[in-house]
Amino acid sequence: MKPFLPEKIYVDERVLEKTVTHNVLTYFNRPYEIVRDTKEIGLSTSLEQGKKELLITQFQGKVFEHCPAGKPGMMCCNYFIFPFSQNCHMDCEYCFLQYYLNKQVMVVYANIEEMLEELKEVLKLKQGFCRVGTGEYADSLALDHITGISQILVPFFAQNKKAVLELKTKTHNINNLLDMDSQSNTVVSWSMSPQEITSIYEHGTSTLLEKLEAAVKCAKAGYKIAFHFDPIIYYSEWEQGYQKLIENIYEAMGTFPIEWISLGNLRLTHDLKTMMKIRFPDSELVGEEMVRSTDGRFRYPKKLRIEMYQKIWNRILEKRNDQKLYLCMENPDVWDKVHVPKTSQLLFSSFSSF
Repeated sequence: MKPFLPEKIYVDERVLEKTVTHNVLTYFNRPYEIVRDTKEIGLSTSLEQGKKELLITQFQGKVFEHCPAGKPGMMCCNYFIFPFSQNCHMDCEYCFLQYYLNKQVMVVYANIEEMLEELKEVLKLKQGFCRVGTGEYADSLALDHITGISQILVPFFAQNKKAVLELKTKTHNINNLLDMDSQSNTVVSWSMSPQEITSIYEHGTSTLLEKLEAAVKCAKAGYKIAFHFDPIIYYSEWEQGYQKLIENIYEAMGTFPIEWISLGNLRLTHDLKTMMKIRFPDSELVGEEMVRSTDGRFRYPKKLRIEMYQKIWNRILEKRNDQKLYLCMENPDVWDKVHVPKTSQLLFSSFSSF
């Protein structure tokens, strides 16, 4: 993982005394600008420059929202989002954040304790059990050595078991996790690609070997582990590449259980394709043959998606025939043809408290 070295740090005056603010400013030990009004920061900043600037501010929106991937016509995995941060200093060519965010700078929300108090009240009212993730609008762990936010989140979910916390990452930045007792209520998950795909398209992320070593360390520390093959990218050697990836994962994990593996093909919106052509004009991804799906996103043709899912799915089940698997952002017809159980409840069956 490439280091995050901001050229400029803005601090919202409302969060000057917060623990996260103290952690960040202590880590960098450099001048910063105190601001009263954060509305204009990052609005006209380029993507490239925004990845070099940091805003520490206060979150004021909904602390618990359904994953935006749950569009009409798509099967949903019952994933909810806790938005602790925004943006990513790494640079995957296919990342939807390139067009989605209204602020281009890196954003960290320092009022995390108040956000968790609000989340506690929301969970009291919610029926049943849910999965809460922090990896939708930012990488869950990329800045954790700077912010220390995991050291607040993990203990909270250890004591509030109406939901399981998922920390999703493309890094090996897990040192803050290793000395905490998660009470088996935090899942650390990795977005996984064959190393050749990571090298070409996932700029600044950790290597496959680094992620696997981190996964084993977290498993030994008592965390539940999961993997996301997402996005699955087509290339001439894709079958061999993903077969090798599966071999690498199960060889590294040994007897440690894997809570789930999700599969999701590359999907692009019109706006994302436009941004990719500007930022990565030589990228082969924008020239791929794709069709518009019912949710408006462009995907590989259904026949190819099904073939890729089936071959990857079958290879995983050869390794561990009881492995929990699901598809991300796919329609019911594809689930049927890949023979996926249409329930997300299988994801949580190992959480015996519920």
